[in-house]
Amino acid sequence: MKIDVVFTPSDVESGRKGGVCVVVDVLRATSSMVTALENGSLGIYPAMETAEALSLANGTDVLACGERNGVRLPGFHLGNSPREFTREAVAGRRLAMSTTNGTAAIRAAMPFHRTFVGCFLNAPAVSSYLEESGQDVTILCAGREGAFSIEDTLCAGMIAFGLNGHMTDTAKVSRVMFEALQHDIERTLAESQHGRFLREIGFAEDISHCARVGTTNLIPEVFSTGDSPPRDLIIKLIVNR
Repeated sequence: MKIDVVFTPSDVESGRKGGVCVVVDVLRATSSMVTALENGSLGIYPAMETAEALSLANGTDVLACGERNGVRLPGFHLGNSPREFTREAVAGRRLAMSTTNGTAAIRAAMPFHRTFVGCFLNAPAVSSYLEESGQDVTILCAGREGAFSIEDTLCAGMIAFGLNGHMTDTAKVSRVMFEALQHDIERTLAESQHGRFLREIGFAEDISHCARVGTTNLIPEVFSTGDSPPRDLIIKLIVNR
């Protein structure tokens, strides 16, 4: 097994098609996706543009969700705070989600054979599933506005820590970071660049939610629907360890 960590979506090799990928956007898209699916959402359409998300939503069985600059978009039913994705809000519904970093990272992962969604909430389950599969693994960090983010790399290091195989240099660095900071995850997230921004705009509680480790064994996977964009991909919860 080869284990790689990619720090930003732009670093994904255009010709890569083998192995599996885990997309990580800890603050907050993948944490919100895992929370929504755990609370009964039937699936999530990752939309690149806000207009695409709105075009899919009808306010009943499909809700528009997402943010720009950290806050809910005008006309959207939900933002990108994992605390919004309660069972009452999302159970039995699909979500059309557009976020600054996370949904773009999911679409960047499409050259891979399979793509999963990871965060601290399900990181131990993701590691266990990947270790059993034995396939080459790339952990793709969404980053922040095209740049490195410590929170995604720390989570990537946690996932890599649970795997055995040949690690690239970036995977080794991520694992070393996790080993050094594994007992201080919430503070690391809170003091990260994006964590400070979220605290400034009133989302400090989201950081505590996203820093929880191993609260669920559920692993979302991204599927092709065979439809045209933005309905061409859907994230569903099919792995329940």
